Order: sequence, then structure tokens, then C-alpha cells
Amino acid sequence: MPYRLSPGVHLVCVKNRYGKVDYHYSRKPFGRATFGPIIPWLSDEQAAYLLRTGMVERIDHNPAKPAGHEAEKAPAVERTSRNPHEENADLILREAVRNGIDPDRVHTCIQAIAELDLPLNTGAPKVRAALRTSGHRFENLVVAIAVKARRQSALSRTAS
Repeated sequence: MPYRLSPGVHLVCVKNRYGKVDYHYSRKPFGRATFGPIIPWLSDEQAAYLLRTGMVERIDHNPAKPAGHEAEKAPAVERTSRNPHEENADLILREAVRNGIDPDRVHTCIQAIAELDLPLNTGAPKVRAALRTSGHRFENLVVAIAVKARRQSALSRTAS
């Protein structure tokens, strides 16, 4: 289950699944060994301690449904009217969270790409080069996810 740094907390050091210490900052990461405010995994002991002290909060991907709606199914029209490209864009942002990347960072990268006015079919390597030439600094994975999400978002606008 992913976690996020609580407001007002600037840094949390946690052990990852491999026993190495990861530094999670509330602002953008400072280098290769540091991460943003999203913590993709915590041991049970770390989670209990950090939740109890208010340093982190759970990111709930499945918000609780109101009472009496468990067995209720959505109408078929609603399911088929949902744009599949929007769902793919949502999945791409969930992928960012699973990889420990702050979705806000991905959105910032998408905005930077939009400012460069690059065509939609531009691949991640060329986007990376253009971003770095213009003075932007994003991790390779952030750029790859932003390129995917940008394409899916554009497809959802043209499909609707």
C-alpha cells in the first residue's frame, strides 16, 4: 500500500524492501538516491510507527463506498460510455504512484513538454533531450510516464 508524506513533513527516511535506506522529500528529489513524497512500500513496523507519529498518511486507491452500495452495479450505459483512453491515462498515473513517483511531478513534466510545443508522436528520448536543452530536469521514468499520459490524454480528447 502506498503512503504519502503528511503536510508539514519535509523528510522521511525509510528502509525499502531490500533493506536500503530511501530518503523521501516533500519537494522534488535532489538526486538519484532521493525520492519524492510518495512512498510505494513500507514494512508493517515502519507503517505503524510513521502513521502513529503522523509523518505519513495512507493513499487509499479504493475509497470506501457508501453503505448499501456494495451489491449495486453501475448501469451498462455508464460502463460503455467511459472513454477507454481516459482509463489508460488514469492507469498510467497509477503506475507512477506504484513506482514511487509523485503524480504532481508527472503533471509538471507534461506542462513543460506542452510549453516546448513538441508533437504528440515525439518519443521519450527526444522529449528528454528537448527538456534538458531548455533547462528542465526530470528523471527518465517521469519523462516516460509523462509522454504516455500526454498521448493518452490527447487521444481521450479526440475520441470524445
